[in-house]
Amino acid sequence: MERPQLYLDLNLYCRAFNDQTQLRLYREARAVDVILNRASRQMYDIYWSYALHVENSLNQNLIERRIVMGQSAFCCHSILPADDVRLLAGQIRTLSSIKGYDAEHIACAELAGCNYLLTGDDRLIRQFNRLNKSAKGFALAHSSPKSC
Repeated sequence: MERPQLYLDLNLYCRAFNDQTQLRLYREARAVDVILNRASRQMYDIYWSYALHVENSLNQNLIERRIVMGQSAFCCHSILPADDVRLLAGQIRTLSSIKGYDAEHIACAELAGCNYLLTGDDRLIRQFNRLNKSAKGFALAHSSPKSC
């Protein structure tokens, strides 16, 4: 059986730094722990990208930035900048209200052949669903312990 191909939005890598007294944020942080643990046992293939790297580098908190880079070690694939990614991201930006790095992440995940792009961003999921930009086998999904 082929392992699920996952791309995690940066907000999930950063969930551990959010207010853990909020139940949703706590659950998302634990879900990321489960996902990374399963990736370390080769149950999932996780993709990292240049867009995640650049977006993470903008974090002013050096400790958080380093922790996220450490989490990237669980990723077994890396997506490099490429014209096809930039082109698809540009199309996503033009056809929807999805902007910035969100469009880059969707383009990276889709072109890499990921099954899911996991995010904690409800607005992004709604925008993606409106765009109806789902390719065969690709979905934008909310991370939760149930989906792990």
